[in-house]
Amino acid sequence: MRSIRRRLLLAGITLILVAAAGCLSVRIRPTPTPVQVDEPCSGGDVDPCRPAQSDLYGEDVSDCTGGDHPICLVPLGAVDVDLVHRLVDFYHDEYDVTLQVMHPLDLDENEFGSSRGQLDANALFEHIIDVEGGVLNQHAPNAAFIGLTPFDISDRSDPNNNYVFGLKGDPAPHPVGIISTYRMDPRAWGLTENDDVVFDRLEKMFSRYVAIMVYSLPQNNDPTSILYRNIGGLDDLDRIIERLPTPAPR
Repeated sequence: MRSIRRRLLLAGITLILVAAAGCLSVRIRPTPTPVQVDEPCSGGDVDPCRPAQSDLYGEDVSDCTGGDHPICLVPLGAVDVDLVHRLVDFYHDEYDVTLQVMHPLDLDENEFGSSRGQLDANALFEHIIDVEGGVLNQHAPNAAFIGLTPFDISDRSDPNNNYVFGLKGDPAPHPVGIISTYRMDPRAWGLTENDDVVFDRLEKMFSRYVAIMVYSLPQNNDPTSILYRNIGGLDDLDRIIERLPTPAPR
């Protein structure tokens, strides 16, 4: 009798352990492998830069509906995860403004072929509108979408520009902008890697687009202002010392 009871007890314990393991297996999700790109995204071999940055999937991806002035950051391709986190933290700490990170998008070769190792910023505009169109229609008129990509980009509607740091437009009812970190990276110019330099330049361009697209501030002729109308190269970008007003307009 004792032997039977012992067997039943052991069987019950086994069933409990199996059930517990089953519950654990359901709750534990595999950790996605981050997309790591060691070289700037330009030239002949840009395929490693095309996949959506999987390391951002684990975050609370917002649908960008909160706040009076939603600022929606759209990762395009294998963006630098640390750069995104740093920008989000900076806006929160410096301006008490929440940047809402949208679902990261990949840049399929069939849709985004490169010319001279560059992508057309206008095509990236259309990509955001096509993919996020349903979300766009749910927002207030003052919401803005700013795409961030590691790819070198150009404005093919303007043959006089070899490259652009970014491009902004106003497709109704929401403004959309694109920013590339490629030319901001010292490595693109044969210099030593410097994450602080990249972030400083990105923050200036991002704040510039926020000031113009979200807060409708006018451009000016002050070369030290984020609203300077003629930013044509790194010298212009590095000359800027002004930031958004503190606190930023809400």
